[in-house]
Amino acid sequence: MRKNRKEIGPVFIVGCGRTGSQLLMSSLNNHPDISITSETKFLTVWKRGVFNKLKKVGDLQDDENAKELVDFLYSFGPTKNRLNQIAVSKEEFLKEFMKTDRSQKSLIELIMELKARKENKQIMGAKFLVHFYYVPKLFDWFPNAKVIHLFRDPRAIFISQLNKDKKPYYPFEKGNPLYDLGIFLYKLIYWGWSAKLHQHYRKIYSTDNYTHMKFEDLIMNPENELKRISSFIGVEYSSKMKEVMLVNSSFEDGYKSDKKGFRKEPIYRWKKHINPRYNKIMKFILKKDMKKMGYL
Repeated sequence: MRKNRKEIGPVFIVGCGRTGSQLLMSSLNNHPDISITSETKFLTVWKRGVFNKLKKVGDLQDDENAKELVDFLYSFGPTKNRLNQIAVSKEEFLKEFMKTDRSQKSLIELIMELKARKENKQIMGAKFLVHFYYVPKLFDWFPNAKVIHLFRDPRAIFISQLNKDKKPYYPFEKGNPLYDLGIFLYKLIYWGWSAKLHQHYRKIYSTDNYTHMKFEDLIMNPENELKRISSFIGVEYSSKMKEVMLVNSSFEDGYKSDKKGFRKEPIYRWKKHINPRYNKIMKFILKKDMKKMGYL
């Protein structure tokens, strides 16, 4: 029996980058009831997101300020792409936004809602990744939200990011002798931060609203994991959720591939590419959390 959209809060995918969020989002979007929008950079750790812009715009109750914000959304890459994907004109979006209370929450909610409405789906959501830091804020805004916190072996994340950013279309980084170290430190800190917050979240949030998923489990047992996540969200599992292709791989040319998304190779590939010294350092620093997550 389907629950209506009012009974099921927004579904948020959070976690470190390179944890298979694109794969999970694609699977969920294949469900007849679920619509997940991709990253919009609303909330970011660094001051580059939309909500940082809000501080400069001023009070959104002022119609001119609200219009300035919408103009920005249609010029800012991440939000511009999402709005173009759901074919919403600037005028239409402004009209819809003016009907809301013009808060940060309503801005996020409106984009999710417009995408779900276009696809005629009952459940809306978004893939926010580094928003694992903002999980309390998401629950404050949406008390009945469903948060899925993604994890992957930190060594695999490091190798995936390193290979992705060393491709030819990243000329600025190519050849930089300190780039490997920079990516390593960045991923080490973020993964440890994500793991510690997860241990905190699992103590304070209900299992009805917060869960985690390991990339390795999704790859090895996609049907079981997708059935579990479907049950967590509150919908029946659909076999279409498994019908996804490889997307945004660090080891494949192009954004999309004609290969199936659930392949075991990405689980073990890092072992062939990681510098033994980085492997030892990561295991030493993250030992406690890696053990808790089943990676040691």
